[in-house]
Amino acid sequence: MYFLQELKKFNLPKTVMVHFYTAIIESILISSITIWYAAATAKDKGRLQHIIHTAEKVIGCNLPSLRDLQPPGP
Repeated sequence: MYFLQELKKFNLPKTVMVHFYTAIIESILISSITIWYAAATAKDKGRLQHIIHTAEKVIGCNLPSLRDLQPPGP
């Protein structure tokens, strides 16, 4: 989140910040979500969603929620 906030200080376009978010933050969430999402508590999921919500505030646009990122169930 620190680097995303730093990018905002340079007044970069939203598209650049969304690309950074997708490449760095969202990729970390997606890379492990299939392993830990089912075992995560509601509190854990809430904390992760808070990260996404904070990124939305920094960038100034809507981002996919944690639920949207999870793989489809069987």
